[in-house]
Amino acid sequence: MFFSTFSVQCVLGAWNTWSAEGEEKEKAKESAKESFAFLEKQIEGKKFFSGENFGFLDLVVGWIPIWLSAMEEIGGTRLV
Repeated sequence: MFFSTFSVQCVLGAWNTWSAEGEEKEKAKESAKESFAFLEKQIEGKKFFSGENFGFLDLVVGWIPIWLSAMEEIGGTRLV
């Protein structure tokens, strides 16, 4: 449950980078980047988050890169 909640924080942080302005936008970018770095570290060296087996977290997090690329194009802000 922790990781699925954490993935929601990634998405909300990314959303705030496109919806906020000024200093708030920079804080949101930093927060989102930290969240994504944490997730990246968890999967490092593994095929899936749970190791060799596809699991719930892979489903929860798997759509985020597609969403991010679309939001970056629409919002004109690069996050990752």
